[in-house]
Amino acid sequence: MNQIRQFIENLIDRFQNLSDQDKKKVLGGLGGGTGLLVLLIIWGAFSSINFRHREIKRLEQELKQVDKLSTQYHQIQAEKTVRERQVRTNPVALFSLIQNVAGRLELQVSDLNERKEPLDNTDWVKVSVQVSLKKLSIDRLNAFLENIEAGSEAGLVKVTRLEIKTRFDDPQLLDAQMIISTWKVS
Repeated sequence: MNQIRQFIENLIDRFQNLSDQDKKKVLGGLGGGTGLLVLLIIWGAFSSINFRHREIKRLEQELKQVDKLSTQYHQIQAEKTVRERQVRTNPVALFSLIQNVAGRLELQVSDLNERKEPLDNTDWVKVSVQVSLKKLSIDRLNAFLENIEAGSEAGLVKVTRLEIKTRFDDPQLLDAQMIISTWKVS
């Protein structure tokens, strides 16, 4: 403490021994240095404020994105709940649906084979029927496919595989093999 006090007193004595012109130069230098120091402090403060402002904007954008994703998540969860309810109450009998649609369109259905596959990590079962249709036009095939998928409530019947071959004896006619599926609770 004494050393600091002696140092300050020594500086004051030296300053008093200077001429008036030198005193003005020293005071001008001290004033300029002080002004520069104040400017640096103000610049640092504004720089820090500007950085914080940019950071706040970035965080606000991230928050908006999280809100948007949260809304999408809740919509998807609601849709999933509706779909699960539809699957749990799925009344579709694939054999009857296929035979009814084929009968309306006057098509001959052969080789109906049903297969049930449990779905991983759920209590659901995928019920599939393999269907063969022979000697039909592209229009009748299209009508059959549309009626099959539109004939179920809530879109629970889908054609999950379709294989079409042109007939050799009549290139205007087709043979089709398909797998028609629905989902139920096991």
